Amino acid sequence: LEAHREWPRPDTRHRIEHCCECPTGLAGILAECGSVVVTQPAFTYLYGDKYLGETQPQLHPDLYPLKRLHEAGVPLAAGSDAPVASPDPLLSMFSARGRQTLGGQLFNASQALNPYQALRMQTVGGAYASFQEEQKGTIEVGKLADLVLLSADPTAPSLEDARKVEVIMTMVGGRVVWEG
Repeated sequence: LEAHREWPRPDTRHRIEHCCECPTGLAGILAECGSVVVTQPAFTYLYGDKYLGETQPQLHPDLYPLKRLHEAGVPLAAGSDAPVASPDPLLSMFSARGRQTLGGQLFNASQALNPYQALRMQTVGGAYASFQEEQKGTIEVGKLADLVLLSADPTAPSLEDARKVEVIMTMVGGRVVWEG
């Protein structure tokens, strides 16, 4: 923050990768700096049991605090760290919403995002984090038309229904590159 104040640059978009442990006060500092957090929501599902078992309980509220970061005004983008974790954006959205581990434990459930916030991490957030919001992230005239056709609404109110959503077709640059 001090360096940013001393040598300000417009629209730096410093990126914080993972941000797996973020105490309450740090979220505000990240927002003030204009930092973007690129985190891996699926980690809470895939590795959450290990995190909860090997991390001191007093630190649990600060693990992957997506809602805290969002409410502080920190732009969020979702990554996967593939091949460390599945690159499946639907699993990432499910994890950001459900905050449940593979073993069925709740993982800092108060930090769950709503369906639209989880979707935004995958789309607008990713484009913004890479300075590509003018080319992608939303479906608009003049943008790249990198998109997927899904079997159902990924923002379905029910987590069970959202988890059943499948990709039917993938388009890159407006051309179909995969059909299931």
